Amino acid sequence: MGLASSMALHAAYLGWYGLLIGLIQINYQNSKESPFETHPASMPISILAICFYFFGVALKQKFKAEIKRRNCTRALKRAILISGVLSPASLISVLLPNGLSWIVYAVWAVFAVIVVAWNWILVINQWLYRTINAACQLVNKFARLSRHRSVEEYGPQNV
Repeated sequence: MGLASSMALHAAYLGWYGLLIGLIQINYQNSKESPFETHPASMPISILAICFYFFGVALKQKFKAEIKRRNCTRALKRAILISGVLSPASLISVLLPNGLSWIVYAVWAVFAVIVVAWNWILVINQWLYRTINAACQLVNKFARLSRHRSVEEYGPQNV
């Protein structure tokens, strides 16, 4: 991904984040309690996640050659992606009633597991493809062999 498209992605992320902050401000404008009081876990999680996201992005940009040389690009990209999704997820949970905020975190946890396990998912997918392909080739060989035998035994007109 080039620098221009990467910056556009981060700008879109900031827009999304800003929209959620604005919605929270509207939601709490006439309230005596702040979102930090009503959601004591979600707000600090959001702040830490966005800090980690931008720290990871800055680290990736600053040490791009070093990170690539040490082959830790994939791990850093995953950490940035997971923290980048956690921050808005925790802000969305602030907008939901307290009883429903766990749904947002459950969806985030599934997403995080998929992101972390993506290489394993690809390896398993390739293994399944090769296994099924080998089984199909074996079945085709047996089918050709049985057809060949039936032609020899019964003649082409009876098959």
